Amino acid sequence: MKNILVVDDVMVNRMLVKKILLNALEDINILEAEDGFKAMKIIAQNDISVVILDVMMPDKDGIEVLEEIKTSPKYKNISVIMCSAIHDIEKVKKALSLGAMDYFTKPLTQEQIAIRLPLKVRNALESYQQKRELIQFYEHIKEEMQLAEELQKSMIAEYLNFESITMYGKYIPCEGIGGDFYICKQLQGKVWFMIADIVGHGIAAAMISTMLNVIFSRSIQIHKTPGAVLENINDVLFEVFNGSRYGIISAFVGCINEDTLAYSNAGHPYPILYRETLESVEEISINGFLLGMFENIKYETLNTRIGSGDTVVLYTDGIIGKENEYVNCESVHTFCIKHKQYFADNIQALIKEMIPFFQNQNGGKYIDDVAVMIIKKT
Repeated sequence: MKNILVVDDVMVNRMLVKKILLNALEDINILEAEDGFKAMKIIAQNDISVVILDVMMPDKDGIEVLEEIKTSPKYKNISVIMCSAIHDIEKVKKALSLGAMDYFTKPLTQEQIAIRLPLKVRNALESYQQKRELIQFYEHIKEEMQLAEELQKSMIAEYLNFESITMYGKYIPCEGIGGDFYICKQLQGKVWFMIADIVGHGIAAAMISTMLNVIFSRSIQIHKTPGAVLENINDVLFEVFNGSRYGIISAFVGCINEDTLAYSNAGHPYPILYRETLESVEEISINGFLLGMFENIKYETLNTRIGSGDTVVLYTDGIIGKENEYVNCESVHTFCIKHKQYFADNIQALIKEMIPFFQNQNGGKYIDDVAVMIIKKT
């Protein structure tokens, strides 16, 4: 049962409109108010779908009631049809500019009684119902987004401490949830890690990052090198997405086994390696095709020594900004050189410096997802 409120200070007018609508429409209930104050009281106490509102009323006229309805977050979606005498057409224009859906003039003609008024009210009822459904859909999506955000946060840790490795991380999605992703796991005495950037952001990218978590976790149980892990991930992505842009990912995979760092790259920005004994900062330069673009791609695995105190800084290109199209931008390398005093004993301070520094470089706001992961050998 849909509630329609008829507001008019003349009882005969209210009775006429009520009779017309009850004869023409089904599943409706008509409520009446003789002034604006009583109208707002009825609106507050009932679920009103449509208000038929007379323009000219004493004390609180139709324009004032309309303004109160349309400025209220609770009532603004109610459909309002204005009713006026022909000489009040300027006020009708104002009412339409304030958000009234439609209007009719009085006295009512036979055509208005038989066709126009019932049609206007029927359209208003449908409009209100559509708005309600959209709001319900939005609330459902909002709830799903919150759940997805919580799930993604549960997968991306900001601190992990293994036997000889400590991981620090920071993830800043630009839309609540996003496509940047990192993971660090210890398996049979080795520490495996990956950082990845899925094309796009939002729900779709977050879903793919969840899938990537599972693929990586399974792959490191089977394959022995970072290159082989990337090859397996690439095969799965290509099989699922067949080379479409939704399955294209840049990623860097590393594995630390005692004093050896093995690594492989799939189109990802070069990580930074700080060597404590030399107090040097260098890029880990290795290239490779983006994941998901081509079938049966081979990824090279390289090795380097990693000693106590050495640190690997990994990041996604969102930190650099969209204006820097070349993924291996020198800016992060330069930043690490200038702040290498933090590598010795304060990695968290390094991250705290890095995030706002590049945010300011990007005009004070990140326009893409940002992920930073720092691996330190203890």
